Amino acid sequence: HYAPSAQMPGLEAALLELSPHSRGHADIEAVLDRFAADPGEAGINTLRGRIKKLFEGQERLDDIFAALEAEGGQFATETLATLRRMSPTSMRITFEQMRRGHRLDFDHVMQMEYRIVRRVMEGHDFFEGVRAQIIDKDRSPKWKPVALADVSEADIARYFEPLGEEELSLP
Repeated sequence: HYAPSAQMPGLEAALLELSPHSRGHADIEAVLDRFAADPGEAGINTLRGRIKKLFEGQERLDDIFAALEAEGGQFATETLATLRRMSPTSMRITFEQMRRGHRLDFDHVMQMEYRIVRRVMEGHDFFEGVRAQIIDKDRSPKWKPVALADVSEADIARYFEPLGEEELSLP
């Protein structure tokens, strides 16, 4: 359900007015239906084709940057600006995580995520990002390394290696 922001106080009041002995789901659904509205067209829909062209099937993160640079235009320029503010290490980890993860089952994805998080917490960039965004709020992180080209495949492979005795074990 979508309800306009201006309707939220009324929606909240109507939900709170429901009896604790109501029919549950059906009563809640009726209230939500009463306040529901059409959210309109999602802006992302106009970009779907461009996003698919630029991102789908790219084998390397560098290929995405090259495609965005070649594309030009507002979407590509804004996307490049956003990506260039991000940690090069984190971008490479994320790209590799998506590349590997789509072939794994749930348990193995969870193990991969756990390995990554454990190793990210041993590094520099997570804490630098927190410092720049939350503590000092200067929005000027000093990533290590600074450039994508300086993050090797071996650097990234380390984030995905088993943790030995500290490996996540799922039931």
